[in-house]
Amino acid sequence: MPFFNSSPPIICKAQDTPKLFLGGFVRKDIQYSEATRQTATTIEGVIKDFVIDVPWNCVVDLGSTLVIPPTLFNQQHEYEFFSSTSLPSGFSSKDKMMSGDLSEFNAVSTEFFNPLPSCTLVYSQINAMDDALDRVSLPNTLIGEGQFRMVQEKMTILIQLQINIPAAVNPPNICCQR
Repeated sequence: MPFFNSSPPIICKAQDTPKLFLGGFVRKDIQYSEATRQTATTIEGVIKDFVIDVPWNCVVDLGSTLVIPPTLFNQQHEYEFFSSTSLPSGFSSKDKMMSGDLSEFNAVSTEFFNPLPSCTLVYSQINAMDDALDRVSLPNTLIGEGQFRMVQEKMTILIQLQINIPAAVNPPNICCQR
């Protein structure tokens, strides 16, 4: 379940909304009979079973009304300490070379660990329809009996999800004693 949060707002720029990417499969267990011999009044056959995973995926726009903590971005700031050194001969003795110390590297790094939402499936309903595309009636047999080799699957999947977004807590300053 990938989750894309919206980026920080920028004045006069279009704003995207958080998206939830969902995917899975519906396991279909298709049982059918295959005619092996027939007469004018009977059909003999074997029962067969076919199992297939039908994949599905979608993108859910969570909209702008859902309150989701903003994504925080990592930062690194470098800084230097001022130093002065004497100049080589040919310069006035009161002149100094003023710059940052090239032998040092100082940085303050800030790293955020954004909480990843979790998703729980609360409810699902699958309405499926199988349609034989190449069905032909069996000749000289019972009314309505036929055979086919190609099936088209159509389904609607209704789901209800619970999205759990962890909340950040900054604990108060606590004085620990022994």
